[in-house]
Amino acid sequence: MVIKGTTSGSISGTPLNIPCTLKSFYLTNNTGGSITVTLAIGDNLTGQSVKLFSKSIAANETESSSVEVKINSGSTVYISTSGSLDYYLTIL
Repeated sequence: MVIKGTTSGSISGTPLNIPCTLKSFYLTNNTGGSITVTLAIGDNLTGQSVKLFSKSIAANETESSSVEVKINSGSTVYISTSGSLDYYLTIL
């Protein structure tokens, strides 16, 4: 499954109904200045979340990772950004 789009604020995905793995992500800053971005996985059963990425991205730059992260059933992907951001996440 691929989750992709553009946001300029905060978004949360639909809770995932089976355990899966985040295989990779790409976060691209679409602005002329630096933005702050947080990518997290929230467990809707426990109410806890784990930050996977939280830092600034320079103007027109892309941050990516292919570190695999296990995601529990019922968890949700959250993205928060201070500017326009393209996101692309691969979940298997």
